[in-house]
Amino acid sequence: MSWSWSELRPMDPYTVRMVEPFSQLHEKALLLLYQPLIGSMAVNLYLTLYYRLERDAYMCDESTHRELMITTAEELPTILDARKRLEAIGLLKTYMQKQNDERVFLYELSTPMLANEFFADPFLGVFLQNRIGVTKFRQIRQRFSTPKIDKHQWEEKTVAFNDVFTSLKDRELNREDREDSEELVGERDRSSLAVNDRQFDFELVKTFLPAFFDHDAMLTDSVKKDVRSLSFVYQLDEMEMSRLMIEAMIGDDTIDIERLRTVVKNWYRHQHGQNPPKLGLRTTADEEAPSPEKPEQMSEDEKMASYYNRISPYELLESISEASVSPPDIKLAESLVHDYKLPVGVVNTLIDYVMRTHDQRLDAPLVQKIAGDWSRKKIKTVEEAMNHAKQEYQKRKQVKDKPSKSINRPSQSKNKKSQQNQDKLPKWLTGERQEEPSEEKRKKAEEERKKFELLLQKYKKGDS
Repeated sequence: MSWSWSELRPMDPYTVRMVEPFSQLHEKALLLLYQPLIGSMAVNLYLTLYYRLERDAYMCDESTHRELMITTAEELPTILDARKRLEAIGLLKTYMQKQNDERVFLYELSTPMLANEFFADPFLGVFLQNRIGVTKFRQIRQRFSTPKIDKHQWEEKTVAFNDVFTSLKDRELNREDREDSEELVGERDRSSLAVNDRQFDFELVKTFLPAFFDHDAMLTDSVKKDVRSLSFVYQLDEMEMSRLMIEAMIGDDTIDIERLRTVVKNWYRHQHGQNPPKLGLRTTADEEAPSPEKPEQMSEDEKMASYYNRISPYELLESISEASVSPPDIKLAESLVHDYKLPVGVVNTLIDYVMRTHDQRLDAPLVQKIAGDWSRKKIKTVEEAMNHAKQEYQKRKQVKDKPSKSINRPSQSKNKKSQQNQDKLPKWLTGERQEEPSEEKRKKAEEERKKFELLLQKYKKGDS
């Protein structure tokens, strides 16, 4: 991953803090439930930080990241990547403070969710099942399970508190006030994984719901939290989610969350089959992708680079084929990310290049050959991938355009087919440049866009 000295340096000191007891059950959950999702390096970093704490101590002495690099035998970018995975999945909180022109980091470890919390979580249980498969998922779940007992067939003999202890005098009940600077171990308000609010627009959802519904009563904080999680996991947009929310309604102002989860899962199975959604890691290219807010200020190449960075390989394949994507193509795309370690945007560039130059076919040997070449050349950005694809295309074109020794001239139909194939290729690949629109054309386009938005708003108001 990309890393800069402004984010973290080897000489930066850090300390570790933990406010919860860590048990064998937590370690078992970390290794069996979390490790398939975040990888062994992230688990190793968690345990390394944890074992910096002395026995019965919940905060350690200060150390430097250089010592952490020596202990883990890893470079700082790898440690930073592992740290961010721990943060994202709720196992670590990172704080920074400036002290005399020096940055000091505080790493606060959180215990992993135990099995009952983990499997009930709307994110983690679904992603783990997809990562390890249904059979292995059931086996692991069984390891955290115990047979149910019908307690109605048993007579409880447990004694009550006052059967053993006597009452205390009021003065014995008084305890020393705890100092504000102290925090008892075990105090923690565990919250579910955070999903960025910007990923889902509830104001837009309201425009798709019937006007007679009490929107504010429907969209309580707890409902919004669950809807946001479901939309993220199952990649639902506001319009589709609003339709499913109506199916899960009880009366005119209440959404049954359990019913909504069932409705969403059934919708997903109908659309995508039995395989649950997968968890993917965002790349630096995803975070640094050009903002699509003002596309008129971007060149054609920048628009394509932004497009490749924003979508998943599955969505790209689906848009090109205009049909369901075959399992071999999905498996090939996943191998480019996991086996060849290519960023998602670079994978999209490679897939689009091969399919457009090979009559919409994803030639696996060619894809793997190019992926190996790009991996060796350490191509990490979409711009670099597009430039290499252009070079490859120009080389192939030069070889194709070389005059043949045969006296037979190419037929008119072959020339026509070649031209048709050329027309299907994106302009960033062929090197063609579109004429830049004049200022007058830009203003006219902006006016047309505003008119369209006004019409759209009127249509929504009339529809509601």
